Amino acid sequence: MIKATNNFVFVQRDEAEKESGGLIIPKTGQSKTSKGVVLSIGGLVKDPNIKGSKGRSVLYHPTVGFGITFEGADYWVLMDTEIIAVV
Repeated sequence: MIKATNNFVFVQRDEAEKESGGLIIPKTGQSKTSKGVVLSIGGLVKDPNIKGSKGRSVLYHPTVGFGITFEGADYWVLMDTEIIAVV
């Protein structure tokens, strides 16, 4: 497993929800999710709500962060200040 450093938070993004009417929207037409589950928290994260959020869902703006792939797993990398809420 990969470990976040500094003030980075690694998140597994939630899959986009399907339309209730059964329509399938191509990946290019789907909006990106802004919710995910925290997998790893860097040591410089100071906010106590985020520090204790491993395994919990967080909300963030869909335009922040960036994706990486490591050993076949996909991660979304956010800075701690980009997280809006822990749910």
